[in-house]
Amino acid sequence: MTATVTDAHGNRVEGIQPTITSELGVVEPTSTGARLTVPDAFGGRRELRLRAAAPGVSGAAALALEAGPVATAKLTVPSQVAAGAPVGGTLSVYDAWGNPADAHAVRVVASDGRVAELSATDGPGFAVGYQTGKEDSAAPLEFEVRAGERTLARSSIGVLPYQR
Repeated sequence: MTATVTDAHGNRVEGIQPTITSELGVVEPTSTGARLTVPDAFGGRRELRLRAAAPGVSGAAALALEAGPVATAKLTVPSQVAAGAPVGGTLSVYDAWGNPADAHAVRVVASDGRVAELSATDGPGFAVGYQTGKEDSAAPLEFEVRAGERTLARSSIGVLPYQR
């Protein structure tokens, strides 16, 4: 990356090499600017802020951070539900370094083949919604979290008989 010092008219000021810093990672000066190395695990951050400073002037920029492909998932659902009642839960998905990987396509599929509804939350992860049927048997309902054809996590809910 490079940072250039300019005067009030936008002309490059020669001979001044700004110092570039980052709130995360390692910045190494090079002959033409600097090289930024960001750690694989960036703790769920969505962006990285950089700062360039020279005598009497400074500037900042933000770089978007994106997680790698989904590697693991955690599905949290209640242990029991009555037939005909809604099931609510949460789903968290992570890349190989533990960064939230919400931008990647995942599905939660029930053992009856129906797909649960996923909705975004204020933080990382998804809210999970699934409606059981009154006719659902009093047996465990299995859920699988899938990314493509890969199964990332499984969870089971006991279904209680429907009551009027």
